[in-house]
Amino acid sequence: MGVSHSAPDLIELLRHRLDQAYLPSGEAIVSHCDGTNGILLGLGADAQAQRLVWLALAHGQVPREVLAPLSDPGLEASVAALRSLLVMQNVPTEGGKRDLAEQELLRRMFLAMSADVQVVLVRLASRLQSLRFFARTKTKPTLEQARFTLRVLAPLANRLGLGQLKWEMEDLAFRFSDEDAYHRIAKALDEKRSQRELFIQDLTREIELGLRAVGLDVKVSGRPKNIYSIYNKMRVKQVAIERLLDLRAIRIVVKHIDECYAALDWVHERFSPLLSEFDDYIARPKPNGYRSLHTVVLHEDARPVEIQIRTASMHREAELGFASHWHYKETSTGLSQSKGRSQDQDRIDYVRQLLAWKQDLIEGDLPGAKSSRAIYVLTPQGKVLELPTASTPIDFAYLLHSDLGHRCRGAKIDGAMVPLNTRLRTGQTVEIIAARASEQLGPSRDWLNPSLGYLGSPKARTKVRQWFHALDEQRDLAIGRAKLDKLLQREGKTVLAHDELATRLGLDGVKPLFLSIAREEISNRAIENAIRFGPDQDSEGLNPSVSAALHQQVSWSPPSTGQTGRPLKVKTSGRESAVLVDGVASLLNHLAGCCRPIPPDDIAGFITRGEGVSVHRVICSTYGRLLARHPERAVQVSWAAGAGNPPNAGLEHGQSRKASDPAAFAAELLLRANDRPGLLRDLTELMSRLKIRMTSIRSYTKREQLSIRITVELSHQRELSFAVKKLRELPGVLLTTRIGD
Repeated sequence: MGVSHSAPDLIELLRHRLDQAYLPSGEAIVSHCDGTNGILLGLGADAQAQRLVWLALAHGQVPREVLAPLSDPGLEASVAALRSLLVMQNVPTEGGKRDLAEQELLRRMFLAMSADVQVVLVRLASRLQSLRFFARTKTKPTLEQARFTLRVLAPLANRLGLGQLKWEMEDLAFRFSDEDAYHRIAKALDEKRSQRELFIQDLTREIELGLRAVGLDVKVSGRPKNIYSIYNKMRVKQVAIERLLDLRAIRIVVKHIDECYAALDWVHERFSPLLSEFDDYIARPKPNGYRSLHTVVLHEDARPVEIQIRTASMHREAELGFASHWHYKETSTGLSQSKGRSQDQDRIDYVRQLLAWKQDLIEGDLPGAKSSRAIYVLTPQGKVLELPTASTPIDFAYLLHSDLGHRCRGAKIDGAMVPLNTRLRTGQTVEIIAARASEQLGPSRDWLNPSLGYLGSPKARTKVRQWFHALDEQRDLAIGRAKLDKLLQREGKTVLAHDELATRLGLDGVKPLFLSIAREEISNRAIENAIRFGPDQDSEGLNPSVSAALHQQVSWSPPSTGQTGRPLKVKTSGRESAVLVDGVASLLNHLAGCCRPIPPDDIAGFITRGEGVSVHRVICSTYGRLLARHPERAVQVSWAAGAGNPPNAGLEHGQSRKASDPAAFAAELLLRANDRPGLLRDLTELMSRLKIRMTSIRSYTKREQLSIRITVELSHQRELSFAVKKLRELPGVLLTTRIGD
């Protein structure tokens, strides 16, 4: 446990240790700390805030064994956050421009990294001190440092209401980033300085005497317009400096809010107001809390004058922002908490939430919208990336590029090697160690195991699933092609084109054909029929021996109008049929594999070549296509009397099927579910409890969802409906449907 030191003791000890230490800019660390603390004192910071910059800059300069006893354990998180911010002196820009979204990410990161609100304040004060050093020594920071100040740090100070820091940082950084424009505006102002100062002096006296004459206790002063603000207005409005309305400005400070409006009435009576330039920021404060009345009036010389009217507390807030209300570590200073909550304490709580990023600071977000939690990390090149809070180096790699994620084999955080399932924190610099592209290595299946914690981003998890889905698809394509080639060779139809066969089967191309064969979505019988005959061939075009065999099994005569064909000669199927063809049970028939009908589905028959009558569900799309091509082959079919009675009435209570029950019918079900461990186990256990036999099960993932196709044997549709109901009750199951419905 380190020994706590008071602020003067700690600073004196570190002053001695850092006496000969310098920053990369050439500024002595002791001078930088003294200058930064001077700025903090002007903002009302206490001794604890002043210690932060000393401790942060002592890191790496003072041995750890010496620094540890000097450190306050309660400040460790704040010192670490400040140290991370101080090393970000600049971020590389492309062509002098930075994407606005990246600017916002940087501002978010500054706030998210701040375990203590003082860290933001100290970081801004440190940058202002560095800019003052460059101006005093007539040296220059890098162009990236100056632009980083203008694009990130100054807007951050403005967002926090720190006008005193914002204006000075803007002018100094603008001077270093665009020296010609800075001196051009400064010269134009200097030429009018004497006249402007005399005018402001006279007008200030006139307004103060006039307001006191009507009973208002006021303080009136003139204020200089900062150069960068003038430059921005000239650039945005495309006007010359002479046409700006607020080069001459007066500020009126009163005691109470109602006196603000009383002073405004007097000003508008005394001078001619430009009503289009009036803004009431008291009734509608700016997002950073700024409050004041702004108006522009015309003086007797017809030149515009901007007048700002505010109370003393509003003026303090405009200059110091949240620092004007921040009581650093109230509980540690011994301040009494027994007086109840004041309005200022409520404002402090709001600022705490603001800086912890519990509320979104992005301009334009909907009021009341809930912010998503995120972390902000850097690439080795300084680019800032936003990730979910549970992200790992693998998530980081996939965010940069999918190929980098696939080849990710190791990672460094702030220069140190770490496991791939290490959780990232805001402010860290992450470097990915990737396999060479020539090695053609992919992600590990372990990455998809949630218990191992390799992935925290849904986007990265989707990309890993897509990789394995593509891998499985390539495997299935090869399997499907090999199976089809064997069938074609066996049938002696090796010259038959694959795309022609796909067309016969009603598929969109060769790829769906191979996948359907590999995943057993098309039966071998259907493929053989398509190979042998094709959907558009007539019996007259068949091989004579095949035609004779066909007529030995089933023959028909053309139907009359409005009637179906009647079988003339039959060959029995060798078992008692569950289907009656035109009322006859002994005709050769089979249940179509495309729709797998189950009693009491509405069914229809179609006379095939070589397979008797195929029995389809009436709603079957394949049957619809066949009927459109050959309507004369349609035949009436119906379920046999025994097939229409639901067996196993007690199945819903867990009773098993009896040996005397009718033979089961096959049905194919499709489940879509969120992938989770144990889902397939729960599914098989449920089927076992329901005494339902599964003859096949296949699964694949797509878009973060697991799809499962199972073929089951059932005796009746009631049994199927009950099984579907129970499957839908499984945790994680999103959809359960019978294929063909």
